[in-house]
Amino acid sequence: MQIVRLPAADRLFDLSPEPACLLDGRGRFLRVNAAWRKTLGGAGDSLRDRSLLESVHPEDRRAAAAALANAVRGAPALFEVRFRCRAGILRRLICDAVSPPGEDLVYMVAHVLAGRTRASVRREAEDRLRRRRQGQAVRADIADVPALIQELEIHQIELEMQNEWLQQARGEAEARMRDFSELYDFAPVGYATLDPSGAIRRINLAGADMLGTQRAALAGRRLQACVAPAYRPVLEAFLREVFHGEAEQACEVEGLEPEPGAGARVIKLIAGPRRGTEECRAAMVDVTVLKRAEKETEDALRLRTDLISLINHEFANLLTNMKLALSIMKFSETDHPDPARGRSYEVLERAIQSLTAYTANFLNLHRLETGRFELHVEPTAVRAVVLDAVVTLRPLAEAKRQRIDIAASFLEGPPVAVRADRDCLAVIVGNLLSNAIKFTPEAGAITIRLVREEGPPAQVLVSVEDTGIGIEAKNLERIKDGFFRTEAGREAAKGFGVGLMVVNQMLLRHGSRLDIASQPGQGSKFSFRLPVWEIEAKTPSG
Repeated sequence: MQIVRLPAADRLFDLSPEPACLLDGRGRFLRVNAAWRKTLGGAGDSLRDRSLLESVHPEDRRAAAAALANAVRGAPALFEVRFRCRAGILRRLICDAVSPPGEDLVYMVAHVLAGRTRASVRREAEDRLRRRRQGQAVRADIADVPALIQELEIHQIELEMQNEWLQQARGEAEARMRDFSELYDFAPVGYATLDPSGAIRRINLAGADMLGTQRAALAGRRLQACVAPAYRPVLEAFLREVFHGEAEQACEVEGLEPEPGAGARVIKLIAGPRRGTEECRAAMVDVTVLKRAEKETEDALRLRTDLISLINHEFANLLTNMKLALSIMKFSETDHPDPARGRSYEVLERAIQSLTAYTANFLNLHRLETGRFELHVEPTAVRAVVLDAVVTLRPLAEAKRQRIDIAASFLEGPPVAVRADRDCLAVIVGNLLSNAIKFTPEAGAITIRLVREEGPPAQVLVSVEDTGIGIEAKNLERIKDGFFRTEAGREAAKGFGVGLMVVNQMLLRHGSRLDIASQPGQGSKFSFRLPVWEIEAKTPSG
């Protein structure tokens, strides 16, 4: 059984100096506080679902059971029992039990009669009786009063003493009950007690406010009438699971609009299983702001996705036309173009190449985010992919007088194939090399290293090193998230901060990751690993 608890009430319960416990309607332990565990023994887990009567002396069980039954029915219950504590020790307890209206729970405070065995209580009563008789003359004709009269007087005093203790215990229990009621009523979280049909037996102020109705008007009203019609089947299913299931349940419903167009609150209900009972306590949390934020986020993501799709489509068409026009212009030259026109052609080619790369990155990002990206893993000659990327991007490096070197432990001899999607690997290497060219100053150096690492499993380490501007340590992970550029990066080159995000996402789908090592002003190293394709005899030439 799971109880929805108030944090402040929990602290009051746990820090109480008197042993206290929470029982269900059948007298089974739900919780005990620290004073109970220290004085009477038993951890919460060891007592859970055990009956209080199991630890009561057999001679006292009938009276204790009757007192608990009275408490459940709403009548005050004060009773004395002998309770078996740890190691089998019996202690006398004076118990005060109360049950909140409409709740199938019993709060019980136990006052331990420390050192007050039957004999000690009798001695104290005899002392009180002697003090009362001091100064009173005793007639000779009644000096031999039968011992029965004295026993009755002692017993009367014992009852008076016990009544004093019980009155004190009752006062303390009522004070604690008032504290619990105040915490329940004024808690910032809504709480409601419901029967299997959904009728509200009790609700606190926060819960009534969420439903937009005065608390007095909600008593006996079905909760289904307070939510939007579309969510009533959801609430019905929630109640069925709570009263017939075995696990905690939660659901979200919309309340009724206070006025047309004002918008309804979204309320989350949480309740523990209450199989075989007649009521449950549900926590109510207002998640309207959270749901509104989630919807705004979804709308923003949808807008971004649509915008990326539009840009990709329009840019692809424009770039195709630009490439075609440039090819026609160069082909129509009858002689070698003069140097100025030749440089213009080179500038146009580099610009088209850069825009093509940007468009490809946005297209890949769009596919990754929308789940349309599919891997086609095959044996891929990594050396051939790297050489293709270098050939494609070398003009950009030469324009900045940069040197590109390839250092591979298997540059000569049979090609080494890795398990990868060839197109993805081309995008990954192309983006890393393009970034190195972009953020490395003129006359800088870029080195691509290919190292086979014997396993198991055997892997190929691919790294792209440059002598560029470098990256601060605090930004090494952020640049993988996309649409983020460092201040030095914005000054060094234009871009959108998408390339490394695409690279990292593609590597993650390959079961790899992008590692970055860098220091400002000393260059950067981007590296990743891919497993070697085991059957190298079937790899493509490269």
